[in-house]
Amino acid sequence: MAVAHKGSISMGLVLIPIELYRTTVDNDIHFNQLEKESKARIKYKKYCSHCNKEVSSSDIIKGYEYEKDKYVVMTEDDLEKVKTKKDKTIHIIQFANMSEVDNIYYDTNYYAIPGAGAEKAYELLRQSLLSQEKIAIAQTVIGNNQKLIVLYPTKEGLIAKTLFYQDEIAAIPKTIVELQVDENELNMAKLLIENMTKPFDPSAFKDEYQERQIKTLMTKSQGNDIVETQD
Repeated sequence: MAVAHKGSISMGLVLIPIELYRTTVDNDIHFNQLEKESKARIKYKKYCSHCNKEVSSSDIIKGYEYEKDKYVVMTEDDLEKVKTKKDKTIHIIQFANMSEVDNIYYDTNYYAIPGAGAEKAYELLRQSLLSQEKIAIAQTVIGNNQKLIVLYPTKEGLIAKTLFYQDEIAAIPKTIVELQVDENELNMAKLLIENMTKPFDPSAFKDEYQERQIKTLMTKSQGNDIVETQD
């Protein structure tokens, strides 16, 4: 698995070299667009709506639409001036209780793996956080973007979880009215939840639609007919 980010955790005078690896893999089925008759790949061309012609990459500049049909042009020099410095160090800003970060803020997860010789400092941080049920709030630069990160301790290691910033969280589109519920109905709902409660086993769940897609692709690739799914 390729390293997604390489840097160090900075905590006071302590520096812990680490590598971040993605915690998930993309198993989705991806289709290409083909021309109906020839089965050739469809390719997209960059086209100027004013000049009515195809343009090359060298003819294209970046513009931000601040009003309808009005743009601010940004050159590469402009973008370079405001670019975040490529500081790959994960700077710990503070610590917090695990329960204080709402799940809506979590974005992408990475395995944080210690570099050679950093195992003891890494383990001290992990065990200290885990025993106190705390997380580390940190910042770093991934690519060109400054990221807010939580270092989350588990029994196996540290998970680096990128967070959305406050202004990226959309407001609830509709007000949810809190209604008074009948106590008997509430007790029935609680009983139903209790009866359906059991330990979570992620291996018990499969993407059945994806499995059917793979089976269909294999069937078609061998020249056989597809049998419709029976629910």
